[in-house]
Amino acid sequence: MKSRSPARSWHAYAVFLVAAILLVILVPFRCPCRAQDADDRARSDPGLYWGVDVSTATLSGLVQGRFGKHGLPRALLGGLVGGSLMYGGQRLIGTGLPGLRFAGLQTVAAGASVARNLGTGQPPWAELTFPVFPLYVQVHPARDPHVSVRASVVGIGGIVHSVREFHRWPDWSESVLAGMPVFRVPAERLQGCAQYDRAGQCTEGVVGHHVFGAIAFADHPGHFTARNVVTHELGHAAQDVRDAVLHAVPASDLVLRSDPLGRVLARFLVIDVVLPLNLVSHAAGPPASDPACRQVNTFYECETEAMMTRVP
Repeated sequence: MKSRSPARSWHAYAVFLVAAILLVILVPFRCPCRAQDADDRARSDPGLYWGVDVSTATLSGLVQGRFGKHGLPRALLGGLVGGSLMYGGQRLIGTGLPGLRFAGLQTVAAGASVARNLGTGQPPWAELTFPVFPLYVQVHPARDPHVSVRASVVGIGGIVHSVREFHRWPDWSESVLAGMPVFRVPAERLQGCAQYDRAGQCTEGVVGHHVFGAIAFADHPGHFTARNVVTHELGHAAQDVRDAVLHAVPASDLVLRSDPLGRVLARFLVIDVVLPLNLVSHAAGPPASDPACRQVNTFYECETEAMMTRVP
């Protein structure tokens, strides 16, 4: 078997790193956060988004299992179990209860891990990946070491980006609750609310901010509550976690572990730039049948809004 030349290896690493830098710089994922009508949330169809999670996990398992002989049954099982866990984690976050934020994100990660493991022919708990940005904590029950910790290249970039933009350190209490850096910043740094409707709802402006690995919210978000804004932004973080565990981490390992130099880097770093679900959800329009999506224009925003229950 031929090994890659050092030149080709460095070429692959350079492509990944350039993609990471572009992702952090060019795609800040700012959210003109909207306080959704509670009636809209009540009429959202939970089965639709559960089906999306199950279908996504199943398809991912089939692709990563290379459509092998036993791929379909295992991928279906992984999709059903893993997708349901991912959906449950998103709903935990959507309750808006601060004590459930960390549990919600890690439940999403556990579901994505189970789907990935089963899809690739491994036992469901063979490798569990838990993002605590900017780190990935990976648990390997059946082999040594049982626990490994690696740094997220894009997560580090997102945190550095946020510190440089807002000139603040994270709010440590909020960050501990979320399991990722959360920045409380003056509203004017997030552009605040530029326009209100007759009911006093914000129709234009930014009161929440999200990048891969970090979120920020306005200290005085106008007619919103801080809990509402943080819940919305953590919903986007859950979308990132789902995509990262299903795709970015295994893609990074596949590239880095293909030669000796890469295997050394893979012990410390995850170059987590392969996020296909993120791209698709930004490109896809919202489901017309869901009233939660009447005022948003992408599935990315719609899913997060629909997962939120009544948040004070």
